[in-house]
Amino acid sequence: MSIDTNLISVNKVESTNSITYKLDYGDGIIETATIEQLSSGDIRMEVSSENSHDIIVQKTDGTITIDGNPVTVEERDVIQDGTELNSSNTDISVQSQYGRGSTYKTSPYKGSASDYTKKVKVIKTASVKASKRIRRMTITAISTILKNSIQTLVPTTLPVSVLTKVAKEIKPVAERNAPKSEYLSYSLTKYAYKNNGKLDKYYKYAGSYYAEKKYAGKKVSHTFYEYNAIGL
Repeated sequence: MSIDTNLISVNKVESTNSITYKLDYGDGIIETATIEQLSSGDIRMEVSSENSHDIIVQKTDGTITIDGNPVTVEERDVIQDGTELNSSNTDISVQSQYGRGSTYKTSPYKGSASDYTKKVKVIKTASVKASKRIRRMTITAISTILKNSIQTLVPTTLPVSVLTKVAKEIKPVAERNAPKSEYLSYSLTKYAYKNNGKLDKYYKYAGSYYAEKKYAGKKVSHTFYEYNAIGL
């Protein structure tokens, strides 16, 4: 189970299997998260804020539940564009041969945002069912759902920290504009850096995120970046 380590301080250590963290999201928003490993191997995280409470379980098969209900991707479409693809029409950076790996952050690893000009693919996820109203969820839960959904589409482990900001913005959008919604949706466009070499590769994911299914309602824009290379 991942949390944004840039935001945490340790509140309490119950045992070697249970630690409580305080997460400071800024603007007076504080959440506490108790994380423990269950005997099954699953990871359980209980998160609380002033007005929200979630029990998130990440199972050994990679799926997650919120308050005992599974989070499911109901509708997704990946459109390959042709740039930075190999002969099998597969995104080069996703390939694991030669020990390639990736790291991610919310600012460019090379150049500026405008230097990422070559479209690789578009990832459209029209329906992620959370089985709980988004407005009642913690920021930690929203970012975990997004991270878990996007994780299957990118190389190596995606840190939840790259999605913390957008999760913080989605929650008030749900409160104001979609109070009954139990869905998230998003569209990501992946761009390659204008002068990528054969070894080091740099990418941008420009995203539009929504607190409703099928890209309805107010859009929240958010971008993160990938550095892909051998040995990461």
